[in-house]
Order: sequence, then C-alpha cells, then structure tokens
Amino acid sequence: MYRLWIILESIENQKALDFIKPYFYSHREEYVEGDECSNWHICEYHIENDNIQAVAEVLKDAVKET
Repeated sequence: MYRLWIILESIENQKALDFIKPYFYSHREEYVEGDECSNWHICEYHIENDNIQAVAEVLKDAVKET
C-alpha cells in the first residue's frame, strides 16, 4: 500500500483528482507563511500496490510546473 499526499494548490487540473477519489483517506489544512499561496489543502490517499502506476499516469500531467 502506498500513502500519497497531494497539495491541492499544486494541481493544475482538478478533474484528475476524480480518478483517485476512491482512495481518499483524509484532509488537512496548513498555513505556510511567506508562500505565494499561504493556505495549503493537503489530501492523503491510500493506494494499493496494483493501482499506483495508473494513479501516477493520471497525475503526472495534472501537477503545476514550479
């Protein structure tokens, strides 16, 4: 089992998250002083070993460039 954390503000295409919705585990918010976006929304997902490659394929194009 893989544990994946995603900062929602780092995702360009939010529709990509629909694919991993079944793996959702928890949500929290963090304040990051001095960051461009100071309020982060962090979601945790638990993904079975057999599904991690498919999830990575979906997310690779959804992440914003830094």
